[in-house]
Amino acid sequence: MAFTRSYGPRDLDEQIRERLVAGKLPGNPHARYSTAAGDGQLCVCCDRAIADFSLQYDVEWPGDAMVRLIGMHRACFQCWRDIATELGSETSDGAEV
Repeated sequence: MAFTRSYGPRDLDEQIRERLVAGKLPGNPHARYSTAAGDGQLCVCCDRAIADFSLQYDVEWPGDAMVRLIGMHRACFQCWRDIATELGSETSDGAEV
């Protein structure tokens, strides 16, 4: 089943870009990740539940004391990765956004 949302792809792009700039999403598009069946948690990109029939991407986000796993829908993961890559290439020193 395809990922559906009540807003358009442009809205998702804007939401992810805003969260990246605000530091609410990891800025490293090469972060380690794993996939599994959705477990009903909210996607950190779109705030919608990841259904059990959907593929969930669990992205590692290193913090000060531990690594958090944050869940994303497949489409959200791909959008996040593209935008994080774009924003990363805009920084002159390669620092995380």
